[in-house]
Amino acid sequence: MGRSLKKGDFTDAKLLKKVATQKSAGSNKPIKTWSRRSTIHFEFVGHTFNVHNGKQYIIVAIGSYGDPAEFVALALPN
Repeated sequence: MGRSLKKGDFTDAKLLKKVATQKSAGSNKPIKTWSRRSTIHFEFVGHTFNVHNGKQYIIVAIGSYGDPAEFVALALPN
């Protein structure tokens, strides 16, 4: 079930902070996250994320920005 349009997109504040820190440092290390419900924004393009699916980390590389998606759609559970 999708999120209400009235509420808008959700992205974890800690995840945005990690992306900003990595962008300013110029690092290419994958960012670990447990926030599968976060929406992928255009700031995430070019970054690699390790998304936890409950059992293991799934590597998700964001190459281009199209329609907003969530990590849950890219890193399916078990």
